[in-house]
Amino acid sequence: MKAHEILLKPRGSRQAFTIVELFAVLVVLALIAVTRFPALSHTRNRSQDAVDFYNNKQLMAAANMYAADHNDVLPGCGWGNANDSWAYAKNISGNYAAQLDYLRRGQLFPYVKNEAVFMCPLDKPTGLFFLRGLLVTSYTWNGAVSSFGSLTTDNGQGSYRLAQFLPNSIIQWEADASSPFYFNDAASYPDEGVSDRHGSAATTGLISGGIQRIQLSQWFSSRYAGQMGARGTSIPTNQLPNQIWCNPGNRLGRM
Repeated sequence: MKAHEILLKPRGSRQAFTIVELFAVLVVLALIAVTRFPALSHTRNRSQDAVDFYNNKQLMAAANMYAADHNDVLPGCGWGNANDSWAYAKNISGNYAAQLDYLRRGQLFPYVKNEAVFMCPLDKPTGLFFLRGLLVTSYTWNGAVSSFGSLTTDNGQGSYRLAQFLPNSIIQWEADASSPFYFNDAASYPDEGVSDRHGSAATTGLISGGIQRIQLSQWFSSRYAGQMGARGTSIPTNQLPNQIWCNPGNRLGRM
């Protein structure tokens, strides 16, 4: 058939797709969906991780700025709710909307001026979330900042000075959301655990203002928190203090 004959060929003479051809097209589209959607999910997770990195860095930078404005004394770690802390004003209570007011009156909010910085983007208000006492932050601080509640001043619970910690001391992480009790306040023991919502590793905030990723499989090792619930006693004393058991008031960094 010549070229001009092809151009003049009536539309109705064009053959339709066969069942085999249609099936082949559907298979190709299915393969595209299978290969592309996980990639999109992976990209989304990386984006959420980036937000989480930003939140940790912002809060640690704010802690350093607060200390610079307060004779090098760190904000309250939130060991209980009777004192002002990095995350809220004292005596926090009520529902989410009410707690936001306490958050805005907390010690770090004037430095970050954004409620979203206190929440991990993967921490959604579903399921066990509603059993928490503290609803306005995903993060918890290391109780070592207040010697696990035993450091006091004339005004109540106190905090150590920033310079009393090594630069790589771990001050902040995401609390284990599978245990709502860990959100009774804004501070924790290191061996109370860390969230697994970011996959195989967790992001932690360092006193220097930086961040550090820790493999979940390493969290309860002697390198970091030690055995769950052992309060650091499972870690050989020659390995203490370490990055996370870093209480300046105890020679082993523990309680």
